[in-house]
Amino acid sequence: MESELRYGNEYLANKNYTYASWRYETVVLQWPAVAEGHLRLGQCYVQLGKAEKARTELAKAVELNPAYRDEANGYLAQLDAAVAASAPAAPASPVAVNPAPPAAPAPAVRPTPAAPAPTGRAVGGPLLLGVYACDAGHWDVSERRMKSDPKGALTLGANGQYQYMGQAGKYSYNAATGGLTFLSGYFTKGSPTTAKFSPGERVAQVDITFQTSNGKLEWSCGCNHK
Repeated sequence: MESELRYGNEYLANKNYTYASWRYETVVLQWPAVAEGHLRLGQCYVQLGKAEKARTELAKAVELNPAYRDEANGYLAQLDAAVAASAPAAPASPVAVNPAPPAAPAPAVRPTPAAPAPTGRAVGGPLLLGVYACDAGHWDVSERRMKSDPKGALTLGANGQYQYMGQAGKYSYNAATGGLTFLSGYFTKGSPTTAKFSPGERVAQVDITFQTSNGKLEWSCGCNHK
């Protein structure tokens, strides 16, 4: 349980809400009495726009641990603001043929600004060199949940050199877009791949996407900031 929560918290800190939600879903399925799992899953669902699921998980978290009430209410307020901001405006009322004299204008009231919409993860900037632990998420049909498979370690070195599975290769990096391009080595021998770097606050991340005959296969590789 601790490892699933730890990985989920790292993805959450990196604003990778989809991967984080997979970890927390595993926690609440296998350990349903762990309030933190429900709280963090609800937090992810707020960011992913899954309103009903978010309300359910946050309510369960508070039921299991009332100390989470204030934090859960904060996420619910953010959810309500996002829902209100996305609601269509009401149609204008038709103008009367013989309108009554206008009433005296009410004092102006400064509206309360809505909470800002969630933003995606920042990408690009200085590349963090080091060892990235990789895993791949997939849906387990028999267990009806997302699972992650360890995929080993990717080492990004200086001067555009990398190591994976004992094979050396070269890469180029675009700091403006976060795009990481593999020029040789393991990741150029199979399916076409693309990769994106995001610095994160505590964990830097490289997301690698493989284009296969069965669709996209995605890996997530993380490296702790020192």
